Amino acid sequence: MHHHILIIGLFLAAGCSMNSDMLKNEHEIGELKWRLSDDGTFTISGNGALPDFYYEDKVYGKEVNLPPWEPYRDNITKLVVGDGVRHIGTFAFYRCTNLTSVTIGKAVTSIGREAFDMCLSLTEIVNYQEIPQEIFEGSYQGEVFGVFGHINKSLCTLFVPAGSIEKYRTDRRWKGFYRMGVIGDPGSIKIEGEWEGITWTLSDEGVLTFGGADCFPGRSSPISAPWYRLPWANFRNSITQIEISKGIKEIGNFVFDECDGVRKFINYREIPQTVDDMTFWGVGQYTLLVPEGSVEAYRTADGWKDFINIEAIKAE
Repeated sequence: MHHHILIIGLFLAAGCSMNSDMLKNEHEIGELKWRLSDDGTFTISGNGALPDFYYEDKVYGKEVNLPPWEPYRDNITKLVVGDGVRHIGTFAFYRCTNLTSVTIGKAVTSIGREAFDMCLSLTEIVNYQEIPQEIFEGSYQGEVFGVFGHINKSLCTLFVPAGSIEKYRTDRRWKGFYRMGVIGDPGSIKIEGEWEGITWTLSDEGVLTFGGADCFPGRSSPISAPWYRLPWANFRNSITQIEISKGIKEIGNFVFDECDGVRKFINYREIPQTVDDMTFWGVGQYTLLVPEGSVEAYRTADGWKDFINIEAIKAE
């Protein structure tokens, strides 16, 4: 949505910016109030819904209506949405590129289109709503733009109430946040997800474990094409070991792409999986541990035989 920049520039040039002294006070917006403090904390309080805003009338067919804090969006580093707020409006914090933390009150039940699009510095969301909010997507010229568009969700931690983790992990609108934990408990953070039937988890020790479906689909292109990026790809520099469950029978191309820190594979399947020509693209084939009695089968299997060391899994 880079075409919004022109509208923003015109807004500033027209002399619509606010006096900085005004930021020390609360300002009304519909049923709510907002305030931006000197330390960059933006607070919304009151009871009601934050309105929708629009930067470009061609996108959604709405009249251009910029948020009153638009001139100061670069000063916003932390957002606190109070417990009485029911809705966060469309484009409300679009392109707040210095925003790092968002706290969402327990009354928020919906979030408008592109509300946090282009918030490129966002690393933490604390969401007090027990039931995953409805979040809206929009489109322009065939391209879909979501609430958290252009945010690297793999590197942004989502904290939710105790007992709500599984709800958010399985909700189609929120499951793209792979780092989730319980509010107030940083030690509860887990990195895990699901991709086309394959479940995966990444431990603190750098062990990436795959399970779930019997077929591990690949990609037709390596990681250099962002639209083909696999969900664990952003953690690849932390991965030192990969474990594959015995239920997986086939593994496609490029699934381990650029996991070049991996030194050990542990494969629990007795019969070597069918792999493609580029399955191990970008990953070193050093040590492979397999079930006792399957070592010779792996040493002669296409793809697997290229590992430098193939040994039996030691019984603990």
